[in-house]
Amino acid sequence: KDPNFALVSEVSGSQPPREDKLHMFIAAALVIAMISVATAGVMDLLTAALLCVFAMLLTHCMSLSNAGSAISISVVLTIALSFGLSKGLEVTGAAAQLADFIVQVF
Repeated sequence: KDPNFALVSEVSGSQPPREDKLHMFIAAALVIAMISVATAGVMDLLTAALLCVFAMLLTHCMSLSNAGSAISISVVLTIALSFGLSKGLEVTGAAAQLADFIVQVF
């Protein structure tokens, strides 16, 4: 709450930050637990992240609408399609040729 800062116009889709210390602590503990579990090799990062999101929803650290709006469909599609493209480059041998070219140039 800086008195020297003035918001000139409303930012669409924004809301004031929560100042609930309990939920901030719970969220931080969940993220630390997620990273610790994934780093220790107890489970893979995707599973740990999904469990962390589920726990944040159960503890009301995050609402379902906030979780849904945080997902960008274009980013998810780009990542998913990059897996197919990389597999195609690998199967055709184009990835190996490109790697050999880069090694030769540098």
